Amino acid sequence: MCGMATWYGGTIIDDCRARAHRQGRGLPARRNEGRDYPGIYLMGVAPRARKSDAGMPRGRSLYGSIPDQLDDETSFVRQLQAILAVRRHYGIATSTQIDIPDVSHKGMLVLVHQLGDPAQLQLTVLNFADEPIAGTVRSEALPPGGQIKDMFTNEPFGTVDDLRSFAVGIEAHHGMSLLVRAPDADPPEA
Repeated sequence: MCGMATWYGGTIIDDCRARAHRQGRGLPARRNEGRDYPGIYLMGVAPRARKSDAGMPRGRSLYGSIPDQLDDETSFVRQLQAILAVRRHYGIATSTQIDIPDVSHKGMLVLVHQLGDPAQLQLTVLNFADEPIAGTVRSEALPPGGQIKDMFTNEPFGTVDDLRSFAVGIEAHHGMSLLVRAPDADPPEA
């Protein structure tokens, strides 16, 4: 996950929660448990160790231990959890990419995906630039009058205009996932 080691079994979050609970936030549950592979340092085990029992140097974590990240709603792990939840809820993993429209800024990338519901499109808008950018997203796949909402907050984002486009502003090194619903589609079930 953080470039240290392959995770052994289960899902990362489930394993982390179970280990953190068992270990009392950093104390091994059994003698030498996990200290023979560097990925365990993601759990905060043996925080003063410089190398594993097998002699492997301690791995570095960019974002801190996973138990600490689980306590912080703004951490990398919590953001990853939110991304995976949206991906699962809307079926983004099984969507079909239908367009990668041209954009006006070299740091912007837009991907258009057809979701399982034919009345819904998902747009990934990414800013790889080190500055905020504003631009227009235009794609023949966008339905005029389509309602756009932020998939993470469910807040309205805008409406697709008659030119099959809409304006977007995005902070440096950020991304967003937008849902576009055709104007004549039935409202989604709750």
